[in-house]
Amino acid sequence: MGDLQATVEFYVELYKFYNVDLFQRGFYQVRCSLRVAPRLPVQVETCIPDPQQYPLQPSNQQQSQQTQHHQQSQQQQQQNQQQSEQQQQQQHQGNFVPSSACIVGGCGASRVFQILYRNEEVNLRDVILFRAHLLVDSRHLKESIERAEFSLNLELWFAEQPGQSLSLASSRILQLNFHPGRGLHYHLPVLFDYFHLAAISLGIHASLVALHQPYIK
Repeated sequence: MGDLQATVEFYVELYKFYNVDLFQRGFYQVRCSLRVAPRLPVQVETCIPDPQQYPLQPSNQQQSQQTQHHQQSQQQQQQNQQQSEQQQQQQHQGNFVPSSACIVGGCGASRVFQILYRNEEVNLRDVILFRAHLLVDSRHLKESIERAEFSLNLELWFAEQPGQSLSLASSRILQLNFHPGRGLHYHLPVLFDYFHLAAISLGIHASLVALHQPYIK
């Protein structure tokens, strides 16, 4: 049983979508979610960061930061859950087309964009923030965090007409080699399958941001 709680933040930017030769023209969306090894006690939060509401704080207020961070995380999680429920209701009604990054079913999702021709590029610049809270052993901190085996699940969703419900077209899993001391910094393209010949370029930055007494079970 872990005696400490570690918080790891993953800052994911969906930078640019490349249509190499998609079979179907229409409306697309890229969704992503953070996966953690199921054998570990973990809680993952997904949110869309607002630069004006996500300021850097001085490091000499660590204790107050932890309390404030916990309160903000709970508030953000409640807001995200309400937003996700509203979006799912709108999707069932067939009239939901997000114009910016959002949360759908617990996943971070890009805006919906239209693809019309081959070799088309779409600038997204959508950002999703994942916070993974996991219980770790203070005597084997590095090994405990590495056992989490973080990965990012990327999905391509499609609809022929605006307002239609999106359906899953393709998915990819990107393994994240996170190191507690060095963090993680990726910028790379991820290619979807042969029948959905397109790619998404993304940047991922991750770091260990907190170690404190556990509040998750």
